[in-house]
Amino acid sequence: RSACPHAPAAIGVGVAAQVDSSEGRVLYAPNLKWRSRPLASDLSRHLQCPVYIINDARAATLGEWRHGAGQGSDNWLCLMVGTGVGSSAVVGGLLLEGASNSFGEVGHMTLVSGGAPCHCPHRGCIEAYIGGWAIGERARRETATGRGRRSLIRTLAGAPQRITARTVFQAYRRGDSLAIRLVRETEKYFADAVVGLVNGFNPERLVLGGGIIEGLPHLLPVLRSAIRSDLPTVGARVRLVRARLGSDTVLIGAGTYALERHRILPVQG
Repeated sequence: RSACPHAPAAIGVGVAAQVDSSEGRVLYAPNLKWRSRPLASDLSRHLQCPVYIINDARAATLGEWRHGAGQGSDNWLCLMVGTGVGSSAVVGGLLLEGASNSFGEVGHMTLVSGGAPCHCPHRGCIEAYIGGWAIGERARRETATGRGRRSLIRTLAGAPQRITARTVFQAYRRGDSLAIRLVRETEKYFADAVVGLVNGFNPERLVLGGGIIEGLPHLLPVLRSAIRSDLPTVGARVRLVRARLGSDTVLIGAGTYALERHRILPVQG
């Protein structure tokens, strides 16, 4: 800080975890294996300035609301899918947080009863079917035996343990039959999950972002078709749009959150 004449007034951090923003504490981060970690105070002590933490999906929602695809709507749902699955919502012009600051953990809602194991560690969660780590696991399992050994997925990765969702998408774009099947399966799981979320939350807009969504070029038409078919009344007015801020959405949202909490920017909504 002493070496920087323009030290930040405050820092915002988006975390893939259940977060108590008021206390600056990470309650539970299954992918990071953190529990009850005082992250804000730890970082503040190290960086010598105020630090505010926020769940990454909530940060993305705030960023898209203030600066991106959520502008102009006071009732919408944001679904972010990367390594994991997170969500948040703006209802009546308010960014929802929940009684214990854990609103939006939709990735750990059940999609398939008794289904695939999740990191949370329940079974059948939405994240265990459409999260990046889950797509990679399915691909590694499918390429371990039989004809899967000859899949382009395995060739592109170079080694089985290096197969990820990105590898699957690369092989998909090159016409690999196994990758095509895995992508179609993921789209179907995605559609089932989104139909449930739209039915439960009744948003006027659903904003979709994250690396997995960017890797599925035909996803939105699949989702629109499923919503029209399964929810002819509730889904008639919902708009599906891609997030506008790309890979910076969490950064922008976390920064906005810090500025609003530190009263550098006025709080809207």
